[in-house]
Amino acid sequence: MPPMRFFTPPVVKKFIQAMVLCTFSALFLENVLPFSFKEIVLLNPSCFFQYRLWQPLTAAFFLPCKGLSFSALFDLSVLVGMLWIFSSQLFDFLGKKRPLFLFFSTALMSSLVLLASLYFFSATELFPLTPFILLALATAWTMCAPQQNFFMFFFFPFQAKWFLALALLGTVGASAIQGDFIYAIGYFATFLWSYLLCVMKWYIRGPFSFLWRFEAKLKRISHSIALFFNWKVYPLLRRYFSRTAHGELVD
Repeated sequence: MPPMRFFTPPVVKKFIQAMVLCTFSALFLENVLPFSFKEIVLLNPSCFFQYRLWQPLTAAFFLPCKGLSFSALFDLSVLVGMLWIFSSQLFDFLGKKRPLFLFFSTALMSSLVLLASLYFFSATELFPLTPFILLALATAWTMCAPQQNFFMFFFFPFQAKWFLALALLGTVGASAIQGDFIYAIGYFATFLWSYLLCVMKWYIRGPFSFLWRFEAKLKRISHSIALFFNWKVYPLLRRYFSRTAHGELVD
C-alpha cells in the first residue's frame, strides 16, 4: 500500500480550482443575472425537457453551497479537503486514467439515476454532483487502502473500511431517514457503481472479508463477459465494418 502523500497531482489541483471557481461564480451570477443561472448548469429535469444535455458535465464542477456564511464555507472546506485527499491518493493507487474515468462515469451514471428518480417522484430539484462523485472516490479509495487509518475530525483514527461504512450511513441512511429518497437512491447507485467498477473492471478486492466469495463470482462473470466480447462481438463488428469499407471502396 503506498504511503499517505501530500503532493497534489496537477490535474487534481486544476479540478479543485475549477470547482471552487465555478461554485463562487454561480453564487455571484445568481444575484446578478435576471434568470436562474443554477437552473442552467446544475442537474434538473430541464436536462431532458429543454435539451440542456451539458448539465451532467457542468454539475460535476459545482459544490453544494446555498450562500456565503461561516457554516457554508466550513462545509465547502471539508468537502474540498476530502476531494483533495481521495483524488491525490487514487492517482497513486490507480494511475491517471482510472480516477478520471471514475470521475466522469460517476457524473454520467448518477445523472441518469437522479433524472429517473426526479421523473418517478415528480420532483424538481437542483443537484450538484460533487457529493456523489466524492462518495465514488471514497469507495474506490477505501477498496485500495482498507487498512489505512483515517482521522475523523483530525483526532479519532479508525480504519478506512469503517470510514466507508460511516460514509454510507451518513449519506444513504441519513437521506432515507429524512425521507429524501432521491438523494438516497442517488448515493446508493453511486456507491454500487464505484464498487462494481473496482471489483469487476479493475479486479480490486473489497475491504470486507465476508464479501470476498461474492466478489470472486463477480470477477468470473466479468471475465466471461470480456471473453464473450473479445471472441464473439468484436470480430463480428470488425468483419462488418471491413466489408462496409470494402464495399464503399468498390463503389
